[in-house]
Amino acid sequence: MMAKRLGEVVGGQVEAERGHRYVAIGHRFDAIAPIRSIARARCPVLLVHGDADDTVPLAEARAILAARGDTAAELLVVPGSHDSYGEVEEQMPRLLQFLAARLGA
Repeated sequence: MMAKRLGEVVGGQVEAERGHRYVAIGHRFDAIAPIRSIARARCPVLLVHGDADDTVPLAEARAILAARGDTAAELLVVPGSHDSYGEVEEQMPRLLQFLAARLGA
């Protein structure tokens, strides 16, 4: 599903090879997918996900968070879909709280 969506974002340049999908960025999507790459991030991660996202189910965001392991990460579920989070300003206190906690402010 994500490979299809990523293909749409980069102009539909997705090609199939041996049953795997590749994108014009030169990497196998499975290798750079958030579920695989999040554990390599060397900084705290705040995942923000819309509760009405039909493109990427909330369960996938939860799986990405679980793949992070014991390293600092949080999931913020906000009202909205894949492309629209409604009033982003309403989420600013939570975003600032995350940054303050991680930056020691």
